[in-house]
Amino acid sequence: MRNTRLLALGTIALTALAACSDSTGPKGIGSAPRAALAAGGYHNCRITGTKTECWGYNGDGQLGDGTYNQATTPVTVSGGLTFVHVTTGYYHTCALTSAGKAYCWGYNGYSQLGDGTTNDSNVPVAVGGGLTFTSLTTGDSHNCGLTSSGTAYCWGGNWSGQLGDNTNTDQSSPVPVSTTLKFAKITAIGSHTCALTTDGTAYCWGDNWRGKLGDGTNTETEHDTPTAVVGGHAFTQIVGGYDHSCGLAKDGKTYCWGYNGEGELGIGTADDNVHGTPAAVVGGQTFKVLSEGRFDQLCGLTSAGQAYCWGYNAYGQIGDGTTDNRATPVAIGGAIRFSAIAAGDSHTCGRATTGATYCWGSNGDGQIGDGTYVEQHSPVAVSAGAAALRASASIVSGGTTSSRGTPGNAAHHVR
Repeated sequence: MRNTRLLALGTIALTALAACSDSTGPKGIGSAPRAALAAGGYHNCRITGTKTECWGYNGDGQLGDGTYNQATTPVTVSGGLTFVHVTTGYYHTCALTSAGKAYCWGYNGYSQLGDGTTNDSNVPVAVGGGLTFTSLTTGDSHNCGLTSSGTAYCWGGNWSGQLGDNTNTDQSSPVPVSTTLKFAKITAIGSHTCALTTDGTAYCWGDNWRGKLGDGTNTETEHDTPTAVVGGHAFTQIVGGYDHSCGLAKDGKTYCWGYNGEGELGIGTADDNVHGTPAAVVGGQTFKVLSEGRFDQLCGLTSAGQAYCWGYNAYGQIGDGTTDNRATPVAIGGAIRFSAIAAGDSHTCGRATTGATYCWGSNGDGQIGDGTYVEQHSPVAVSAGAAALRASASIVSGGTTSSRGTPGNAAHHVR
């Protein structure tokens, strides 16, 4: 039963980073990416010009507007800061300024805000340590960033070794990953983390439940330091869900590994088997970018901006107008062409090439952003944020406050 995934504290996953504009960083597979749209557990954020807006659940201050009230349409993040990259966790949000300074807000029970405390904040607070980052990513209850030299730092929850510092101790400010490797991209997924070197070699660390680290095993043995993904593939991006991971190869083909109970590996069938090595996604599509949701939906964008999704679909988060799971990619959005896509807990959002934002799937906390709490099985436009409808923080969907976790999932953009 999928509900059993909510029983363990902090076992919720989303995905990684992707690109709206490049930042300076290690060269090779591409500079570290920036994202202007992000889908979290039950909330979303976007950057429009100099303004950062968020909407959805806000019981822990993850909207950053100085309140704890839900918003069914976008509200502006407080503090007057201008961000160039935003990434959302399950109950927290982080962002980067153009100078590479990291700020976070929302739930802080595992020190994932990085300010040296465990106090929640409903406005942005600076991440400690004095570091500047070229990219930033949020996971279950941890975050990671890359410096311009390719050194990886992580902070927050660390019960499965997801910080990669060879311990299981939570960290309230950034600590270096225990490796001499230099990375070009990094993805804090859930209770595990993956990163790519400049030649596209993938390494993962943290929780290995159901083989999601891709090291050829399916044991639950965690890895507290980076371990190579087997298969010899060179990836340009790596993403992941609760119990699996996926990589986008240089030729645009997608490979996934881990659990496949809802067809999330995209191999044409759904089964209870564990695939400890990368398997090719079927369907013949080639993608420029991927995004993965916590409830095991995965989406990809082609170079033409056509969106495809597959996997778990109980809330319509695939966006094909049904609630049927899909074991192969299906086209969504009709004539809409997207420049970015971001898969959240049980919903998905995309930014169209026209600049409009669309969301679909679960909407119990207003995360669709259309001013309602009505579930949507195909893309609907997010309402303008100027006159946001507000709801009492006591209005929450079932399960929203049942467990704490922070799956990070920034939008993934076609370059």
